[in-house]
Amino acid sequence: MSTITSDEIGEKILQSSESITKSYARLQLLMENYSTIEFRWKKYNTKKRQNRLEEAWQKMPILQRPDLWEYNRTGYVGSSDNPAVFMWPDISLRALKDENTLLDFLSARCHDPPYNFIFADREAVEFGVMTSNIQQEKHLAETYDVVF
Repeated sequence: MSTITSDEIGEKILQSSESITKSYARLQLLMENYSTIEFRWKKYNTKKRQNRLEEAWQKMPILQRPDLWEYNRTGYVGSSDNPAVFMWPDISLRALKDENTLLDFLSARCHDPPYNFIFADREAVEFGVMTSNIQQEKHLAETYDVVF
């Protein structure tokens, strides 16, 4: 069993929080032009919206709940070569190509700070964690207990 120091834990936390903060700030800047984004998005037909989504995320899952489809496809725990479907099980091409879904998603994520989504995001990835398709720091789970 490998161990990790408290300094390493602190560094991982700092890196993650900086990444989240930068992404949130970028999203807020982008959403300053929300009316333009909304106008252009709604102007596109469904096929054009799908093409734009596929350009942005080449391996975006097509079906809803892609984590369950992937788990059934691979057949056993920890065998997926596509962990993204377990990290974002509520995101799919079918849902986002709708006229309003992407706009609603962006708006919610922009207007509420990231910490408001902690529990929903954790719940969304739970299946991936339980099936070992999302790897956590195993040594943290095995060596640290949090007592309240």
